[in-house]
Amino acid sequence: MKEDDDSEAAAFLRGLYGAILTELPKVAVNNDAEILRRAKGYIARLKEIWEETAMREQGLAPAAGKTVAAPAPEAAADGAGIVASGLSVSI
Repeated sequence: MKEDDDSEAAAFLRGLYGAILTELPKVAVNNDAEILRRAKGYIARLKEIWEETAMREQGLAPAAGKTVAAPAPEAAADGAGIVASGLSVSI
């Protein structure tokens, strides 16, 4: 996500990532695997949403039942891609 993106979606992602990053250290302190399961669920759902929306808009959506590998770093460096970052969400 672009640093200067002040859209509602960007604010949501910033909050979600911030919440995940706040919770993850508690795993080591409390030995709480539920935090990991919850974070994994949020990230998996974000991936699904990304594939269903942003990638389709760019003409890059995978075929049904297929997953998409992350682009190589040099592919993302051209500035043509969409970037996502942190939000706070309840699912």
